[in-house]
Amino acid sequence: MKRFSYVLLSLLLVSVCILLIVTAIRRAPDSNVNVEVTHPTPQNIPDASVILTREGDPAYDLSYWSSTRPVTQIGVDEGPEHAMLGDIESVSMDANGNIFILDYEYSAVRIYNEGGDYVSSFGSEGDGPGEIWNPESIDLSESDNIAVIVGREPRITMYRRSDSPDSLEYVFDSSFIQLNNAISRAGCAMNGNIYVLAYSSEHDGVIFKYDLTGRFITSFGDKYRDPEPWIKQSLSLRGFLACSDEHDTVAWIRQNIPVVHVYTGNGDLLVRYKLPDFAPYAVTQRRTEDGRPSIRFGPLKEGESLFSNLFTDDDGAFVVSYSTAVGSPPMQGSPPPIDVHVYRLAPHLGTETYLGNIPRIVAMSKGKVVLEAESPYPQVLLYDAAPR
Repeated sequence: MKRFSYVLLSLLLVSVCILLIVTAIRRAPDSNVNVEVTHPTPQNIPDASVILTREGDPAYDLSYWSSTRPVTQIGVDEGPEHAMLGDIESVSMDANGNIFILDYEYSAVRIYNEGGDYVSSFGSEGDGPGEIWNPESIDLSESDNIAVIVGREPRITMYRRSDSPDSLEYVFDSSFIQLNNAISRAGCAMNGNIYVLAYSSEHDGVIFKYDLTGRFITSFGDKYRDPEPWIKQSLSLRGFLACSDEHDTVAWIRQNIPVVHVYTGNGDLLVRYKLPDFAPYAVTQRRTEDGRPSIRFGPLKEGESLFSNLFTDDDGAFVVSYSTAVGSPPMQGSPPPIDVHVYRLAPHLGTETYLGNIPRIVAMSKGKVVLEAESPYPQVLLYDAAPR
């Protein structure tokens, strides 16, 4: 009996040791805990059919923007609330040159005319009807009658222009929740449809197409390829989207991959453009002590590039800009000096034009080039276009 008790005790101790070992193995970081992965990985940089170059004279030149005063300036240092800008998230222009500024700080869209005069605003922060939360982008569609707001949430919100002639009053129209509560980052609208850069683990594609009622139609565009679901989601969502109503095409870029994708409105790939002078901004992945994946963004190092904007002009061509660090930060914690290179891509004509070094360009319309400035305070600046 005593021997039997010893056997039972030995078995119990062995079982406890096995359990502790298994638990330690599960909790311990794997052999790759200190192995860093740099993104984008090669398999996420696709081949392209068109290579973009900066050969020839650019259509615009940085010296012009640095020596010429803007014809219109929106934003003041101190003044009434409607005159001050907080955090400029997205800018859009309608066919008459009116400027729609989506302000993240105020969770509202403010409308100014071409002369910079405040006209009206719509939207407010919240989860109720007509309210927006964490807004990311605004786009106008249906002859500028519909304004579509996409933010960092599953909900898409639409506002409709009032029926009064020449009115710039927009009121809440409708909203809908995306398929599978997909998380979104950017969006655009054209020809009765809404396109959203979004992510859902339950659905393929990263560009979701809906009609104006919220009915899901299709998805397209490749997710970022990585075995870690959280890494795949995070890097799939970092990018920009633009719609060309005139040509029923959609352009999409990932922030640190040197390729511009252009699709038809139905999601068929038309062309990929590649920027050979674009050295991707490195995102570093490693594992934490408990074995979970983590990623570190920044800072932008000398020679590295990342996309900074994407929009369409009056003719429905895509204007894409990217920033390249050209030196070291002047002081610790400050951003490095950068050059901003801008291209105009017209896949419907088969033409690509290097426009030059234009800092923080956000729109081009009706003979105006629109720039954004953060210093000495947030501003939107309009210049008369001045081709070289």
